[in-house]
Amino acid sequence: MSSPWIKRKARLGALLQSNGDEDAEGVALDRILHGQSVIGKTSKTTEIDVTRFTDKDLSIVGTLEYGQFGVIDVVTCSLDGRVYVRKSIEKRFAFKTRDQCNPQIERDILLQALRGNTVWAPHLLCAFQTPTHLNIVMEYAEGGSLWDVLESSPLDGCVVEADLHWWFPQIVSALVWCHSQGFVHRDVKPHNFVLNQVSHIQLIDFGSAAPLLPPRPDGARLVPRRHCLVPCGTCDYISPEVLQAHEEALVALEMSEDEGEARKSRTIDGDGGYGVETDWWSMGAMLYEMAYGVAPFFASDIRHTYMKIMDHKRSLKFKCDPPISESLEDLMRLLLTDRETRLGRTGAAEIMNHPFFDGVEWEDLHIQNHPDGLHLPQFSYVNTQSADSAAPLGSSESQTFSSNSSHSQGFAFSAFFQSSERSGSDLHPTPRPKGSILREQASDYFIGFSWGPTLDAFQASSSPSLFPSATLSVFSSHDPQSTPRPNRALTLARTPFRVISTPFRTPYNYHSVGTSTLPRASTLLRRTAPRRTMSDREAMRQLVDCIGLSARKKVLAAGRTPRGMQRMNLGGFGSVGIGKALRFVPSPIEIQPEMGVIASKFVYEAHASDGGEQSDEREY
Repeated sequence: MSSPWIKRKARLGALLQSNGDEDAEGVALDRILHGQSVIGKTSKTTEIDVTRFTDKDLSIVGTLEYGQFGVIDVVTCSLDGRVYVRKSIEKRFAFKTRDQCNPQIERDILLQALRGNTVWAPHLLCAFQTPTHLNIVMEYAEGGSLWDVLESSPLDGCVVEADLHWWFPQIVSALVWCHSQGFVHRDVKPHNFVLNQVSHIQLIDFGSAAPLLPPRPDGARLVPRRHCLVPCGTCDYISPEVLQAHEEALVALEMSEDEGEARKSRTIDGDGGYGVETDWWSMGAMLYEMAYGVAPFFASDIRHTYMKIMDHKRSLKFKCDPPISESLEDLMRLLLTDRETRLGRTGAAEIMNHPFFDGVEWEDLHIQNHPDGLHLPQFSYVNTQSADSAAPLGSSESQTFSSNSSHSQGFAFSAFFQSSERSGSDLHPTPRPKGSILREQASDYFIGFSWGPTLDAFQASSSPSLFPSATLSVFSSHDPQSTPRPNRALTLARTPFRVISTPFRTPYNYHSVGTSTLPRASTLLRRTAPRRTMSDREAMRQLVDCIGLSARKKVLAAGRTPRGMQRMNLGGFGSVGIGKALRFVPSPIEIQPEMGVIASKFVYEAHASDGGEQSDEREY
């Protein structure tokens, strides 16, 4: 039994001489633990290690997902009995991929959510580290995600416009909050909006967020260019300017040898790259997908998805079925357009004042009750010990999230806490460092990461059970701690979250990741919309290949021979491998001091003669 937290916290403060300052205490704690790893344990460091909050205070209930950058578990805390989410990532991997996935940024944003008491993001409980891993513990939203809303829709993945009027004002508000904290999210998609027990949403997964520069005179807010070199996000929601920024970085890398450092400096160290408008594009793609049941630029072939995104003016089409209002179509057109003219670029007021949002009471969104008939996902509780023999739950054995919610088939979680048959994971082991330098850098780079829990973190808590009802049933608005959110493993016409990602992952988020995510029942794939037979991670990898191919063509058009052409031919993939391609090697992108990305991870390939370029013909 753990000592009461108040007693432990007081002793820890005395040992660290923090005087009640949580930030100072976290820095002091990390410095002592780092010193212990270098010179060994002492009686003081041993007492500190025993007294501080660590994994010993948590019990794993089940794994939500194995992301590309970490593992997300549902846990219970022995200090209050409540359910939380813990995200873990290996330090060396986090250090090597810090431009793609930054746990420190995620921890900072969640801490701002706590301190500002926002309703639009989970609140941080604490952040702590072990010799090998970083851990973030935060509130758990038990209502599933907007991806679950899509997947369980009785309208084949479409969401009726009346429901969109409930969800999207909240989505706008959550993104406005994120931007107001000085960050652009960069991985906006249905999977990253989770539902609480009263059907309000929270934005999650800030690992790929990037800091914003101060507003320009016109109100636009941009990301420092050095943060725009590596593409972040998910294939079907990524904006064209994110792809273009990566292409420009590759071209600058090739041209810098002959043209000196001036060109590279302009590309790498310029005042700003893209800005908050990239989140509004992704929201537009989300809105389109929820209205029509398929992402706006989806194609089974990633090369075609890439071309559709880059040529969005011609490729964006609006269907007749299901019918939508003129205001909804107009909003999507204004979001899925060039960044210079995109709605929201100079301020969210442009979006909030659009006719689609007429009548929205923006100040009261967080206290409004959801409308009657709102479609919500249902989740079935199944005893994991008898999952193999359990019969399907009957109507008397389950209850809906809300008696007024539209019908959807419940997700069965019997397999959720069992080992997956799909044991081949996309989560590759962290590459071993080539020397002790990387180990030392990773060890001290995250000093200051630790934070909390606060002295009063566990005072007003109850001890709910994750499976509170004997009826093994579904989410209910009266059921505080429900089953963990489902995970998904395949890239659907969009991109998954739980297999996807979640919170730590986020950058390259080929998100998804997934393969090692625990499967749910056979109801995982519900929609008949087109789907890809690859993970989101693989989809993103191929998308990066397409960017490299485009960059290579520009280098050749400038009369330059790409420096990598004489390197070993490593073989291509799919359709892109037929021609000359800039291959993305599937290992973390390391950081070069002078540029921010490692050039050696992008290897030029020549599979064909000079006349063997692929056709630029677009097929939609």
